[in-house]
Amino acid sequence: MGMLKTYIEEQAESKKLSVTEWMQKRIDEIPFCKIATHVGKFSHPDAKVTICDTSDSPCKGYVATSNSAHDTDVSVNAAYMGTAKLLFDNLLEDGHTVFFHVVTGSSLVEEEFKALHLDEALYHTFKERVLQCSRPSFPDTTDGLLKQVYFPIGANAYHLLTVMPSSSVLLKLKEKVKQLDEQRKQCREAGADYDELWDLTAISFGGTKPQNISYLNSANGGTAYLLPSLPPVLSGRQVRKPKRNFFRESLSFRNYKYIFKELHVLFKADRNNKQIRDAVRAHIEQLISQAMMAAYALRREGEGWSGDGAYASLPLHQKIWLDTQYALQRKEDEWREELSADFGRWVIRTYEYILKKERCTLGDGEMRFFKHEFRDELDKAVRCE
Repeated sequence: MGMLKTYIEEQAESKKLSVTEWMQKRIDEIPFCKIATHVGKFSHPDAKVTICDTSDSPCKGYVATSNSAHDTDVSVNAAYMGTAKLLFDNLLEDGHTVFFHVVTGSSLVEEEFKALHLDEALYHTFKERVLQCSRPSFPDTTDGLLKQVYFPIGANAYHLLTVMPSSSVLLKLKEKVKQLDEQRKQCREAGADYDELWDLTAISFGGTKPQNISYLNSANGGTAYLLPSLPPVLSGRQVRKPKRNFFRESLSFRNYKYIFKELHVLFKADRNNKQIRDAVRAHIEQLISQAMMAAYALRREGEGWSGDGAYASLPLHQKIWLDTQYALQRKEDEWREELSADFGRWVIRTYEYILKKERCTLGDGEMRFFKHEFRDELDKAVRCE
């Protein structure tokens, strides 16, 4: 057989017990393993209360145990941690736990028992104990060691609530953060885009004895992560003043890399139907919108900013667009044509830089299209000024 059989044999041998004796001890200890999604010890190490919430209420708009992927936790004395590990460590080839297979009615664990030449009655006792401890549990009373809050429900009325964090969700979050961190490392090595979480806070439970809190806490080394629950700090976006070319200097290609990669998928498409053309147009409109917003931000720098000697090499047609000093000249036509050509060249060169050898060849047809789309939006903007 497999991993479970080997694990049981090794554990029995390490304790100088027969396989039957070792399994009997585990069966006797199962009632001391309280299956839980909320463990009071995470709030106070001496709290005894636990909750096992297996409801499927959607709780729309909120992150809750019922609508989140999470593992089952076990509130257990450190002396019985071996039994918790037998039930919840990944000891089967399919990645599921012994607890999962027993509760779902799988015969896999029973087959492992037979391979160990264990008595059939022993397995049925084991199964019965596991099913007993798997039932949802909600205590009738709270624990005096846990903090409580008054929740008003009307005039001179309130509920007294005990707030218990879900250890299952808390430690599932840590697993997700670690997966994201591993993906980030792989993407950085490959030069690909990646997501990152900022301002994480590590919190410790149980000190040097995390096994005294819960099974999952012990398995995670007694630490978990907290996401920041604060409003964002908003500040005005700083746009770099261009010295030679607005598109190259004030629009960072890193902010739009995903748009160019999505354009690349469309450029490679075998078909050239209306759906593809509309999708390309939508992505170009995103780039135009970003360019427009950056231009308006530069206009707020103050009239005449482009007259400084540092910006002497900035083309006049770009100064007309970016500096309010030239507002009267915006009604003219020539500068708009030149600016639209600048946009078209920027799109093509940025696409070629990002995609490198994978790029498609873009020619005069694409250049005319990019110019036309930008000119159309630019004319609308000038008319509205």
